[in-house]
Amino acid sequence: MTEPNKEPQSGYRGLATYYADLFPVSQPLADFLLSFVESCRESGHPWLDVGCGTGALVHWLLDQGVNAFGVDPDRDFIEEAKRQSNERAGAFAIGGMESFGPFEQGEFGVITCLGNVLPHAEDLADVDRFIEKVSRSLLPDGNLIIQTVNYNRVLKNEDFTFPVLERTAADGETLGFHRKYSWRGDRLLFETRLEVGHQNFKNQSLLLPLKVEALDSLVRNHFAGTEKWGDFEKHLWTSDSPATIFLCRK
Repeated sequence: MTEPNKEPQSGYRGLATYYADLFPVSQPLADFLLSFVESCRESGHPWLDVGCGTGALVHWLLDQGVNAFGVDPDRDFIEEAKRQSNERAGAFAIGGMESFGPFEQGEFGVITCLGNVLPHAEDLADVDRFIEKVSRSLLPDGNLIIQTVNYNRVLKNEDFTFPVLERTAADGETLGFHRKYSWRGDRLLFETRLEVGHQNFKNQSLLLPLKVEALDSLVRNHFAGTEKWGDFEKHLWTSDSPATIFLCRK
């Protein structure tokens, strides 16, 4: 396993080696992104994935012929992304919602922000600044794609636990990923436990409970058109949907 870095991290010690095994690019996500992939491939417009983890989406986009880049604040994640990339290591850099690192001045056709990235913001003002920053960084016909856990669903329960995510890693290890939310003041404590064979890696992060009403209001401040779904198969969003997904068009 990768030794934890001594610098401040995003709270996911021990996950870098197996992150891509836990969260590969699913077929529904690939299908959802297909039209954007074709557009960026034909136009040559670059694509930025904010909070890229170990780069599963960026690697997939590069394989599709897209000029893709990824930033993440976690140094272990970025080092693992570069390790997996060989000659394409320059596609990844330390960065996040506040700074896109060396890709700061880019004009992108698509920016994605998927998973639990946005809820790591301190407050709604931070989220608003990020969405405004994205809007400025996109080309005139660019798109922002946001996906988070459906926090309206999570907040119906005092404690919310996901089903255990079970995978077999590329190296043959059996993985079990446990995730639980519980209240800590006005934020949510996100507790994870990764089982790798007989090893356990436990982590905690405080997250902003980003409800759909607040996110909807923020994206409308900076984007002319928005669409909303409850999963990547484009089912209508409801309070019981597994995810909250926004497509934001300039």
